[in-house]
Amino acid sequence: STSPQIESFGNNTFVIWQDNNTGNDEIFLRKSTDAGKFSSKKNLSNNTGSSTSPQIESFGNNTFVIWQDNSTGNDEIFLRKSNNGGITFGNTTNISNNTGSSTSPQIESFGNNTFVIWQDNSTGNDEIYLRKSTNGDTVFYDLKNIRELNLEYKGGPVVSDPNLKVQQVATGINFPTSMAFLGPGDILVLEKNEGRVIRIVNGSIMNQPLLDVNVANRQERGMLGIAVSKHLNKESEDKQSVYVFLYYTESKSKDGGDMKGEVPLGNRLYRYQLVGDKLINPKLLLDLPSVPDTVHNGGKILVGPDNNVYLTIGDLTRDNKRDSPIITKAQNHEEGVEADGRAGILRITQNGKAINGGILGKSHPLDKYFAYGIRNSFGIAFDPITGNLWDTESGPEFGDEINLVDPGFNSGWNKVQGIWETNENFPGNVTTNVTELYSYNNAGHYSAPEFTWFDTSTGPTAISFLNSSKLGKQYLNNLIVGGFHDGNIYRFKLDQNRTGFLLDNISRTKHRQFHLQKASVV
Repeated sequence: STSPQIESFGNNTFVIWQDNNTGNDEIFLRKSTDAGKFSSKKNLSNNTGSSTSPQIESFGNNTFVIWQDNSTGNDEIFLRKSNNGGITFGNTTNISNNTGSSTSPQIESFGNNTFVIWQDNSTGNDEIYLRKSTNGDTVFYDLKNIRELNLEYKGGPVVSDPNLKVQQVATGINFPTSMAFLGPGDILVLEKNEGRVIRIVNGSIMNQPLLDVNVANRQERGMLGIAVSKHLNKESEDKQSVYVFLYYTESKSKDGGDMKGEVPLGNRLYRYQLVGDKLINPKLLLDLPSVPDTVHNGGKILVGPDNNVYLTIGDLTRDNKRDSPIITKAQNHEEGVEADGRAGILRITQNGKAINGGILGKSHPLDKYFAYGIRNSFGIAFDPITGNLWDTESGPEFGDEINLVDPGFNSGWNKVQGIWETNENFPGNVTTNVTELYSYNNAGHYSAPEFTWFDTSTGPTAISFLNSSKLGKQYLNNLIVGGFHDGNIYRFKLDQNRTGFLLDNISRTKHRQFHLQKASVV
């Protein structure tokens, strides 16, 4: 049982939650009218698909329950209403009914006005949609794309440093996920849902993509990661080749085949050669899981200073239970199944081989792990001064992180996230003495994050070191982090040892929780 929500009005108290005791994720409800004794549970969804992310709103005798559901073969937002205080509920209404994936619903009522909002990628980009009812019923006005809700600053980007300005490089890109530079003004950009690699030269998008492959693109699947290597590689068949590494969820048939229930071929890392304006000669380097779920695929690729390839991949599940049957040892469960490539940062040569027999073990894929215990990550970067690897990590409803990642690093998931013990989607006790982690015979080691957020209002994703003084000497070798949820770009100044951060002119150490101040927004 996960994702509980509670609502009270007068003597009525409602509790709803997501539960898979039927063998399928459903939405259940129980009601109390005497501040303690609850009725038997009702299955409100009772669908063939997976029903998740429930929300409830109640006023007077009207009670609305909404949730995310994929019974149609596509994620939609469903609603049921009771007008007798939760005794009975009317039919299910598809509130979103869009071509894209509709997720993360919220509902609010005041008088007869009821508003439902959600996240939707029907346009090819994640947008916020709204529908409104003014009669306290299930009749809602036409769908509205509330674009201004996507902008923290309605006039466009705002820069806190008056010496900096934002320049638009190109437009017309559908759901970009990652990019890599071939040279000055020469950029490769990925389109998540179309499986395309497009090239932008001096602000102009080339007419034809360099590559177009079939990708599974439901929720967080798709064309996800890219890196370019111009390093000479002693193991390479062609030492002068420019390699482009791509990580994507490969579809069996066509783009979005998984929207109709098709199981993807896998999350796969390929190496291509760039010849002219085409990517050719694909070589499969890693064949990784794309199930049990559609989320936490990670996807950041980096060619390190050691000329090896680094890749992030999450745990591929929303199930945050400690006793989940699909959990692996790489998620810190000694009784779990063997590591299968999920929940870590993987490291390989440019030919797909393990490095020096591996850190945690010698068998595949354990020999590819550079770090483990990672819920999900969208960002890794090497410090240009020390050569140390850093990452960002995404928590559930708490505990986003920035970490200094040593070889064999154990980030603690799913026993600890941030500095808190895990309690499914909620933080438990603050802990600095973590003893219940899996160490791979002491080859792995836990370290608390260098920075963590209590809530997930920022959503750190991309991370990079600014190894240039072109924006000002004060930014040279600072750590730059992008916030997905708030749209901000944050600057972190490192301490003298470059193992922690300087905040408010004070060197901060581990095992502390910090919140970013507006002064740190670039």
